[in-house]
Amino acid sequence: MPFIGKQPEVGAYSKLDAITTSATATYNLTLDSGAYYPTSANHLLVSLNGVMQAPQDSFTVSGSTIVFASTLASTDSIDFIMALGDVLDIGTPSDGTVTSSKLAGALTTPSTLTVGGNATVSGNATVSGNMTVNTTAGQLDIEALGGGSVAVKSNGSLKISSGGGGATDLLHGTTEVLNTLSTGFSAPLGIHLGGTGTANRIDDYEVGTWTPTITGYGGGSTQAYSAQVGKYTKIGNLVIAQFRVRLSAKGNISGNYTFIGGIPFNHSGSDAGTATMSYWWSLGANHSTVQGEMGGATPNVAWVTYLSGTANNGTSYLNTSLLTNTTGFQGTMIYQIL
Repeated sequence: MPFIGKQPEVGAYSKLDAITTSATATYNLTLDSGAYYPTSANHLLVSLNGVMQAPQDSFTVSGSTIVFASTLASTDSIDFIMALGDVLDIGTPSDGTVTSSKLAGALTTPSTLTVGGNATVSGNATVSGNMTVNTTAGQLDIEALGGGSVAVKSNGSLKISSGGGGATDLLHGTTEVLNTLSTGFSAPLGIHLGGTGTANRIDDYEVGTWTPTITGYGGGSTQAYSAQVGKYTKIGNLVIAQFRVRLSAKGNISGNYTFIGGIPFNHSGSDAGTATMSYWWSLGANHSTVQGEMGGATPNVAWVTYLSGTANNGTSYLNTSLLTNTTGFQGTMIYQIL
C-alpha cells in the first residue's frame, strides 16, 4: 500500500527523533527526519519530565503530530517517544488455503460448521449440542474399521429416522435383516425366539380370508351355497382356519369321501392337523360327532369324518351320499403346511 512520506514501521520498536518543547501542545513526529504516522496514541510510549504519559488521556495523535492535553513550556522536557510499530493486518485467509496441519488444538466454532467433503476423526469427537448430518445425494456411512464396534447410546430417548419417508434398514454384513415400513417393520429372514436354529425361527405372519367349499372324492362342480365364510391366521408354518359353509343345492357331488375344500394353504400331508366341527346341518343320517382330518394324498382339502352312535369305537369317512341340499359345516382347522 503506498504512503505519502515515510512508510510506517511494522512490528519493530523505534525511537523517534528528539523534540524541543515550546509554548504549544502540538508537535511534529519524525523518524530519521521523515514524518512518522503512528496508527494511534496507543502505539507510542511517551516520557515527559521523567513521567510516562497515558495515551488518549495525556496525549493524542493526529496524522504525524502529537497533541498533549495541555500546553507545554520551554522548560519541559520530552525525554523520549518510542514507537511500538504499526499493527500488521494479515487479512483473511483465502478459501481453501488453511490445512489441517495449521490447527494445533481443538477446533471450536460458535455457529455452524459445514464440511463439504470428507471428514475423518481419528480420535474422539464430542458434540455437546445437536448434530445434524445431511446427505443431499449419496449415503451416510458410519464404519468401525479394524474390527471395532459402533455404539449408539442415549441417556434419554433414541430415535433413528430416515426423515424423507424412505426405509431404515438393518444389515447383518451385507444382508438386510430388518426393514422399516410406513406401517411397521419387516424381517426378511424371520425372527428367532429362544434360539438361533431353524426350529426357533418365525418367518411369516399373515391373516386373511378364504372361501370354503363342500365337495367329494368323485368330484362336484354344480353345487350351490347359501354360506361360504372363511378366515385364517398363519404363524410360521401353522395355520388356524375358521369356516362356515352350507349348501343350497348338492349338485353332482359324489364319492365315498366328503371334503372341505378351498383351504388357504396346502397342508403337509399325513397327520398334518385336524378340523373340529362346532356345528353341522342336515346330514342324511344322525351322527353324534362330526370332525375332520388333514392328511392323505390330497393336501388341499380336509377329510370329513364322523363317529357313529355313542361308542368311541373309531371313526368313518363321511360318504357324499349322506349330503343333502342344505348340508353345512362350521368349525376350525389347525394344521401345518409344507
